[in-house]
Amino acid sequence: MVFGNIKYPEQYEFLQEKFKKCFEFVKNNDLLTMELKRYDIDGDDVFVNLMEFTTAPVEERAFEAHKDYCDIHYIVRGSERIDICITANMEAGEYKPDIMTLYGEPVGTVNLYAGDFLVCMPQDGHRPGIMTDKPELIRKATFKVRFK
Repeated sequence: MVFGNIKYPEQYEFLQEKFKKCFEFVKNNDLLTMELKRYDIDGDDVFVNLMEFTTAPVEERAFEAHKDYCDIHYIVRGSERIDICITANMEAGEYKPDIMTLYGEPVGTVNLYAGDFLVCMPQDGHRPGIMTDKPELIRKATFKVRFK
């Protein structure tokens, strides 16, 4: 897991080329005004889902993990809490195309604000979409980077 802010790109130069494409996309596009949809950056190897939704109480959100993709959760506007865990410590639920539901308790929590991002590798379970203080309409880009 990597937590950071887009203001400091030089600190993330160790990330592989696929991840750098995501940071370049943020730098070269106005995510506040773009249409809410999927944008292909490098076909199915690197793409982003630009979305808006209202954050919710933790009881209304579920843990998830992915097998084939890493997630980069990037906050465009608003704030979001994401609970984190290691998949090996969780009970695995149903697996649908590249999303597995997990059950258990978090080992940590990250609050993300505009410009912040969280990289979740396949072994990093995460419960996104949780409100920080109160329910809030946020704009978020979830980048998907093929792991294999």
